Amino acid sequence: MYCLKELSLFVAVCASCVLPAAPVPVDGGTLIIPKPGGSEKVACSAQNGEIRFPFNPAKPGYAEVVLPRPLLLGSFRSARAAAKVRVPAGSPVRSMSLRLIDRNDEVFQYMSKADLSEGGEFEVVWEVKPDEFQLSWGGDANRVFDMPGRILGFAFDFAGGAPASDLTLLGLDVDVEAPPVLELPGDKAVYPLYRLNRDELFRHRGGSGTITLEENGLLLDGIRNELVLGERRNEIVYLPGRPVSLIFDAEHLGGEITAFAVLRDAKNTQFVSPEARLDRDGSPLVLDLGETLAEAVLPVRMDTLFFRNAASGPGALRLKSASLRTVQPLVEALDFGIVTDTPVRVLRKGNEDALALQFTNRSEKAGDFTVTLAYEHFDGTRFVEEVSASLAPGRTFTVKPRRRPDRLGHWQVTATVREAGSPGQAAEKSRSFALLEPAGPTEGRAPGFLFSICTHTQWWSPGEQEKEVLAAALCGAKVIRDSVEWYTLQPAADRWNFAPMDALVEAYGKVGIELQAMLAFTARWAAPEKLQNAQNWLEWSRCKPDSAAWRNYAATVFARYRDKIRFWEVWNEPDLVGFNRMSLDEYVELQKIAFEEARKVSPELKLLTGGYATLTPHQGLKSPDFQRDNLVKAKGFYDIHAYHEHGSFPAYVRLLDEKFLPMRAGAGITVPWYANETAIHSLGGTERKQAYTLFKKLLFAWSRGAIGYTWYDLRNDGFDPKNAEHNYGMLDNEFYPKPVYSVYNMLAGLFREAQFRRQLEIGNGSWAFEFAVPGGILIPAWNESGATRTLPVTGAADSAFVIDAMGNRSALPVTDGMVLFEFGQAPVTLFLPGATRAEVGQELLAVKADGFAVPGKPFPVRVRLRNPLNSKRTFSLKAESLPEGFTVDRAGKQVSVNARGETEAGFRLTARRGDRPQAGDRRLKLSYALSGTPWKGTVEIPIQVAVPVSAKKGAPDFVLDSRSQVHSLTGADPALLHRAWSGPEDLSGKIRLENRDGAFVLKADVTDDRHIQPCPAEEAWNGDSVQFAFALPGQAGFWEFCLSLSDSGEAVLTVPRAPRGYDSAQAAAAGTVKIVRKGTTTGYEFRIPDRAVGLTPELYRQGFRFNLLINDNDGEGRDGWIQIAPGIGDEKNPGKFPFVIFE
Repeated sequence: MYCLKELSLFVAVCASCVLPAAPVPVDGGTLIIPKPGGSEKVACSAQNGEIRFPFNPAKPGYAEVVLPRPLLLGSFRSARAAAKVRVPAGSPVRSMSLRLIDRNDEVFQYMSKADLSEGGEFEVVWEVKPDEFQLSWGGDANRVFDMPGRILGFAFDFAGGAPASDLTLLGLDVDVEAPPVLELPGDKAVYPLYRLNRDELFRHRGGSGTITLEENGLLLDGIRNELVLGERRNEIVYLPGRPVSLIFDAEHLGGEITAFAVLRDAKNTQFVSPEARLDRDGSPLVLDLGETLAEAVLPVRMDTLFFRNAASGPGALRLKSASLRTVQPLVEALDFGIVTDTPVRVLRKGNEDALALQFTNRSEKAGDFTVTLAYEHFDGTRFVEEVSASLAPGRTFTVKPRRRPDRLGHWQVTATVREAGSPGQAAEKSRSFALLEPAGPTEGRAPGFLFSICTHTQWWSPGEQEKEVLAAALCGAKVIRDSVEWYTLQPAADRWNFAPMDALVEAYGKVGIELQAMLAFTARWAAPEKLQNAQNWLEWSRCKPDSAAWRNYAATVFARYRDKIRFWEVWNEPDLVGFNRMSLDEYVELQKIAFEEARKVSPELKLLTGGYATLTPHQGLKSPDFQRDNLVKAKGFYDIHAYHEHGSFPAYVRLLDEKFLPMRAGAGITVPWYANETAIHSLGGTERKQAYTLFKKLLFAWSRGAIGYTWYDLRNDGFDPKNAEHNYGMLDNEFYPKPVYSVYNMLAGLFREAQFRRQLEIGNGSWAFEFAVPGGILIPAWNESGATRTLPVTGAADSAFVIDAMGNRSALPVTDGMVLFEFGQAPVTLFLPGATRAEVGQELLAVKADGFAVPGKPFPVRVRLRNPLNSKRTFSLKAESLPEGFTVDRAGKQVSVNARGETEAGFRLTARRGDRPQAGDRRLKLSYALSGTPWKGTVEIPIQVAVPVSAKKGAPDFVLDSRSQVHSLTGADPALLHRAWSGPEDLSGKIRLENRDGAFVLKADVTDDRHIQPCPAEEAWNGDSVQFAFALPGQAGFWEFCLSLSDSGEAVLTVPRAPRGYDSAQAAAAGTVKIVRKGTTTGYEFRIPDRAVGLTPELYRQGFRFNLLINDNDGEGRDGWIQIAPGIGDEKNPGKFPFVIFE
């Protein structure tokens, strides 16, 4: 038995062997004695290395002891536990049981008989084999010990009729036999686990000791009992392949050191490696993972490393390197990276020769590699090169592209790797860079509109902080929304730690960027005493702080950063419960105190309201009217109204124009407003949409009076492809730029000194704004419908340019003081150098493709041609690219148009009979040229296609299973990320429509992992349900139905909406619904007579608009829905419904 000054648990684990025990600190335990009506709990602390557990054995019974935290054992074959205890003479204790807990929190009890009646010191031994337990309960209750295991505590039972007694625990040894090393089949590769440099942030996650990053490695010193080590970025990185082992080159500096690793798989299940000893001879420390991760769902990521010291004195070691050995085919083990003249993969124009691609063979085998390199620009420009190399294990080769990239903006490089030994296999990897004329850094504060970015620089390592500052500066940001929380700045009432905030201010200040800082969140010591020790840290950090402490905090930081920070936000998203657990009055008090203290320091300090999250019916709102109520009640205590609102551009337009601005006007709010956190994520491969959303939302917010726009955020927070928080960045987590970074650079550079003038009303779903700049006029524009617009613009002097979203500038010819501005779904900007005014004329080619193309039937495309010149001209038109499956009556036409006249030309398209297209549009490309002018180009025309509903039912008419169809109500709230859509198994559906026996029939097979429907019929849409709608020609309005299966098992039909002249109640009475739930599938079948809704055989043949969504509620409220098309959930607009025709 090891002699301790403090009681510790000893656990030793190795691969098919037993190690000297290593201590785990246990400074007490909770004694629980069951009693009628409840249990008595006694907290028992260690005294002089012993823990005494007192009990009163007046009646027979038992007691249990729960350790302060379960002790990790890892995966094991068997274990021997020996407890050393002391009891007084005549002890009533009859037996002791060891309690273990498995991965799924099921408790297993192992009993040892013990006769302790003579009193004294005893050793109680348990020989543990996982499947030979006495009892099990709790957790998943499958009576299978799912590894890894942990020690929960122990229990003892006692005879009655004895005087008060006690049991004292003196020590506990646990020797564990781990499973044998499992050598997994397949090629092996070795990757760096830690690089032990400034790009890593090692953190003390528990135990005792210090962590110091030195030039020659990571020093872990002063280890008593154990030191738990984490690394900030490594905890979010997915490890490649199927990990086999972790290998540490470590120098033994003192003590008896053992180590084990904790990892998590794709389901966040925890796995613990066997424990291994660090020898003094310098041999590597190897942690076997083969057996440990046998049941893990890939990919796997690191959690923590435990280093234990069994010696009485402090232990120490120095980590010199850390590697991961993993199973990975040779062809996949060729690591790929891009190098530019900056560490953030921005290639500055003029330095194109700095571009290089690096390939490293991480395999343990040599390889003869052939790599096909596809360089693709954001606009589709593409070129391909091929390289070959023979590489020994660990060797690197560098490739310089033979062709220099010649387009500004985002470039994606895809490497397709083949290896001579496996010619039939290929691996594809993709990286990016941005060729830019950087918009920054620039000196001084922003001259006008605030180009801002939100980031979390202070979360990361020193090396990564430097890269974040550089990335923000290069793309032209002038304001960074970042700060250090109160509880970090002032960890105690009498202690301040300004170092991290000072460093943040200084680093950004050096590159001409100012901080938009924040007053938040409550320091633990400033919270109400009853909350200070709450297990959930959000309880104390989100509550109202002591008013005097808050006042002192505000006064102190205002004074310290008086001349360096002018924008201060009071709290973050105070309208969300996840960030704010105060009442409205309590929050207003904080605003009032902060405002008073700011005015004492300087009138230059500008106080922002907390950036309100949303005006949508968000599930996490404190109340629907919190924003308005707070603005009114706190009026006079803020200088700027801050507002967020993540999401798409169309939704942003509706919320600003229909809710936000009317709310401000109604509440009498006249202070400026700041869009200080608003963006959209790039989940599901939507990086192009993300890039264009920045362009649109920023300029739209500016046009609506915003003084600045903050994109969220600079860099992806992680690598999870299903987590929105890991996909908002302008760069990925490894500092590879996304397209949105290039768009931001273009906007910040081109519009830095711009002044908004007006919105140009050009109709047809198009947006255009006029901005004045010192050198002329800028007109950014795009068309939401996707059709190309061709607008003559007067006001040009001698030149004009169109600038794409990446910053590429193309000269436009000027004819009679007129320039032809062509744009479509992709936003672009017209630049008129030297111009002081601009007027937009009527469209040169106005294309109409109304209605829906039906397979087998002609579909007319009409083109209205206008000649803006003073002489007769001829248009040449040609259908250059037809949608798949379409034919055209004639490919080209010549059409003459009189001076300043107009005429119409047309084409007839026909979709192939028998095709079953999905809902959505197709694109027709039509080239044009106007004689005697330089005006020519290509316009895109969206063709809406009808969905034929076959009388022969086979494949579903609609399939809902992709992220692009999902509308989340929770994804933008970090507190509700667990409720975001995770894939088709979470929610998906197959929809079939029928016209049968004079009735409309709908069948929906819905996959939903949890069915929750607790709502009353009129609010069934808040629970799991199906909503669908159709609009029939000739009716005023449209039909909407809701089908739901209540938690009590009742199938419910409601009709929330009916066209004018029809009665919803009568329609509901005429309809029938049958709903059956089996496993994770819910089958809905709805039928309603045609006459009840006005359907006729002719309308079925003619077709009508139809749409459907499936609501999701997993027990915490409505999480969102998955839909066929927009127009039914976030808004009611049948004009966006698909068109169905029944065959």
